[in-house]
Amino acid sequence: MKVLITGANGFIAKKLLKKLQEDNEIKIYSLARKPVLAPTEKHFQGDILNMDFIENIFSAVQFDAVIHLAAITEHNVITNHRIETLENNVNGTMNLLRAFNKYCENALF
Repeated sequence: MKVLITGANGFIAKKLLKKLQEDNEIKIYSLARKPVLAPTEKHFQGDILNMDFIENIFSAVQFDAVIHLAAITEHNVITNHRIETLENNVNGTMNLLRAFNKYCENALF
């Protein structure tokens, strides 16, 4: 099973990565803006707002599941950068859904 975890540097994602690594049947792929310290099958470094970047990932690997944890969640950033937060959290999610629907016919989101 190939699983993509977005927001791989976040608090929840780090715990999840560690837990999923216990199962040898799961190939974990990570996506984040910065490098990830946890070992994964492959790490994709970039922004979920970049649709070309997202398309390249999903066309290269047909994931069985996507666990989407990438989001702006810091109160200070949300309060002071409302438009950026909205764009990232909504449009980034839409980019992932579009690529997922196009390339991962038999998978879970």
